[in-house]
Amino acid sequence: MYSALTTSSACALPSAVSVPQRRRAAVSTSQRQHSYQPLRAYLGKTGGSIDARFKGQEVFLRGTFHSRSVAGTGGFSARKLPLRGASVKTYAKSSGDKDQSASLAPLKPDSPAGQFLNYILESEPRLFASAMDKQLDMMLEEAEKDEAAAAGSTQMVLSQRINEVKVAQRRRALEDLMYANILHKFGNIGVDLIPSLDGISHIVNANYKALTEGVHSEDALQLVKQHLSTMLGDAPAAYSNVMIRTSKLQAAQVYAASVMFGYFLRRADKRFQLEQTLGTLPKSPEDTLKALETMFTNADYSDESPDVTNPDYPDINDTLGGPKKKASVSLKQYVEAFSRETLAQTARIVSAEGVTLVERHTGALFGSMDGLQAEMQQVLEANGPAENPKELMERIQSAVMDEKVATLTLTYSTQRRIILEAVAFGSFLRDVETRVDTDYHLLTPAPTQKLPPMLGA
Repeated sequence: MYSALTTSSACALPSAVSVPQRRRAAVSTSQRQHSYQPLRAYLGKTGGSIDARFKGQEVFLRGTFHSRSVAGTGGFSARKLPLRGASVKTYAKSSGDKDQSASLAPLKPDSPAGQFLNYILESEPRLFASAMDKQLDMMLEEAEKDEAAAAGSTQMVLSQRINEVKVAQRRRALEDLMYANILHKFGNIGVDLIPSLDGISHIVNANYKALTEGVHSEDALQLVKQHLSTMLGDAPAAYSNVMIRTSKLQAAQVYAASVMFGYFLRRADKRFQLEQTLGTLPKSPEDTLKALETMFTNADYSDESPDVTNPDYPDINDTLGGPKKKASVSLKQYVEAFSRETLAQTARIVSAEGVTLVERHTGALFGSMDGLQAEMQQVLEANGPAENPKELMERIQSAVMDEKVATLTLTYSTQRRIILEAVAFGSFLRDVETRVDTDYHLLTPAPTQKLPPMLGA
């Protein structure tokens, strides 16, 4: 419903609305008048931040805890802390409370387009898809006009500078639109993003099933479980409520790495499914060995040359005809067979907007990465450089225990929830990136980095 962004209800549209070739729709007068309501509410809003609410599915508790013992687990430098009597603040949706300090996401949109979509997402989520399409259509038309004007001008210094400013504003608006689309995807699976983390945080009633089965395919879930085990270790369920203290820098690094993993996993899974559909998926080593044994056992030694096929790949005719068979090779085996170059290419975020969005979102959650790194480096180098990795880890643990650096206190279950959200965020980012690039070609390619040389090469 593109009329959700129109400012005059008196404007009559013809039965067939002409928009860019990829978007065509016919909108009735009653639909247009109904869709004006969220726009009028947004335009009539006076001062202050947009009202944001949690859906009541997750509750965040904060309080004050004291260090008792030290224990290390996985990707987090851990401090086990028992819960003591503390003032705990709960962030949850209340039917009678409209002044919530929490918001839909930790990152606030900077552009007017992002703020508008954020409002639509909160007030009229069913209109979000049409509002998103309209904003992207308008952005594409603006980009095409600017490119045409730049090509026909003499490219004076002032004109170039104006064009650079417009491009920068458009990129930031596109980042906000992509972020809003990611929020919409989280809303579709019934999950709220974690707010900015500080001090002590605990999440109860987190929907782990939605963050796993609602986001990833059955093949990808095996790799998600492996990633969780790598980051956190295999802790028993009895330790799910044990409080653990870690530095904000370490938590931010784990979150960013999990976002990148989710992005990589989505790209690899899509490629895996495509090759499976086309019949070009390699067979497992066991199936290849059986195919070779069968070929040699049933070899015909007549003068006529038999038809020879590659045992590593199925016959394309078998793939196109008959029922679809389950792949004999798993996604894990498929990924493990990637070359070094293919692995790096698949793990790289392809757009500059995507790279910046991950940095902004992680910074909104934990704080500036540059500031956290500078703080940690200053504390670690106070007594001179560390002589070995063991001494370095001891200094990090001491800095966290004495709170010389910014820290977070989280339960094991909260860490698990954070990592699963990060993986889902990376997967959704890839989905949004693919749609924007396929339909609108508005993304800016991210600069490529050369791989370091292999040892002994």
